[in-house]
Amino acid sequence: MSKPMRKWEELRCRMRTDPAAWFQDTPIENRDLDLLNAYPVSFVDYFKGSFLRKVYHMKAGEGFKQTDWNVEEDVESKQMIASAGGKLIGFDFPPSEPTDWASMTVNVNIQAPPGQGFEWGYLSTSPTNIRIFKGPAFTCELHPWDAMILRDCTPNTSSMINVIKISRRKWDILLMKCCEDFDHPWIVATVLDAGAFDPLASHRFLETSACDCTFSH
Repeated sequence: MSKPMRKWEELRCRMRTDPAAWFQDTPIENRDLDLLNAYPVSFVDYFKGSFLRKVYHMKAGEGFKQTDWNVEEDVESKQMIASAGGKLIGFDFPPSEPTDWASMTVNVNIQAPPGQGFEWGYLSTSPTNIRIFKGPAFTCELHPWDAMILRDCTPNTSSMINVIKISRRKWDILLMKCCEDFDHPWIVATVLDAGAFDPLASHRFLETSACDCTFSH
């Protein structure tokens, strides 16, 4: 007997069969469809510890700050991403105030199964590579199942940077918000190889924090 699907698995199946319910009147590219239908990658534990973790951000003239992306901060975090160039589809939030961002990095926590050369790390990208889709009402009237696509994510901790099969590639990530975990509502649903990446040529690897994460400028 097959195991019942978890909520994020059910959501992924629904989005695969009816992507327009999330994309609405925005284009659906082949790259998006490839991500929705991607097979699991070996270095991600999809059932434990892989979720949207936090945002590092810095306004011009200020120091670095961080926001944990939990249920309580979900709306504020979405608005912050939009203010830095991300796209919100289907939401009716008021326009964000113009903000002079010097830097912003969105970090997805990746927990690895045994034998992958690392235990955990961050795959990270910038807000301009992010689209957040409001879930259709048929998923849940009170708490629609939102989705998020992050493109061109790259390793952002030394544990993953040292794994060549990961660090020399860019990755697209599909996240699903199911609100089963108050602290980490956005779960990794699929990950797709998005092409070659040269860490030495990237502007993102310029400054390392005390927690071993790198910040973009």
